[in-house]
Amino acid sequence: MVNSVNISQRQASKFKLNLQRQPLLIYWLILLVLIALSSSCSTKKTPPPSAPAQIQINNQNGEAGNKVLSVSKSLLGSNYRYGGSTPAKGFDCSGLVLYSYQQALGVKLPRTAQNQSKAASYKGKDVDDLLIGDLVVFNNYQHVGIYIGNGEFIHAPTSKGKVRIEKLSLPYWSNNYIGGYSYFVNN
Repeated sequence: MVNSVNISQRQASKFKLNLQRQPLLIYWLILLVLIALSSSCSTKKTPPPSAPAQIQINNQNGEAGNKVLSVSKSLLGSNYRYGGSTPAKGFDCSGLVLYSYQQALGVKLPRTAQNQSKAASYKGKDVDDLLIGDLVVFNNYQHVGIYIGNGEFIHAPTSKGKVRIEKLSLPYWSNNYIGGYSYFVNN
């Protein structure tokens, strides 16, 4: 009988110990859930409110955009290369944008996709508001392309390793699309 009482007392004290730890466990679980939710919300940054572009390019009659289009189309099939910004070395996404604007208009843009979008005006997510030569930005500002009209853009993707044209309506691109950005004024 003494043994059964001791076992019951041990079980009771373990139960008390578990009850004392339970609020702490619940606290940590709630904290982990909140952290997980907040980090998943931040993977797609909300675009900034529209502000004047830091870099402004006259695009009267769409001439500037068409020049950018012409240069970028001439680079179709060029190799992908991380950090690349010339036809000889290959292109990454922002290097393609940088090179196209430099060659077409003599304009020096920032080097990264994020900084390129920061220097431009946010136009929103509506493709109908985009002009040829505007930037299209994806994946938490980690990827950029050049809008070429008809819902399409030119970019340097890592997959398949070549500069190519894609449709914005493809599920991957539409799901990761942050919006359009423009340097153009006087359209």
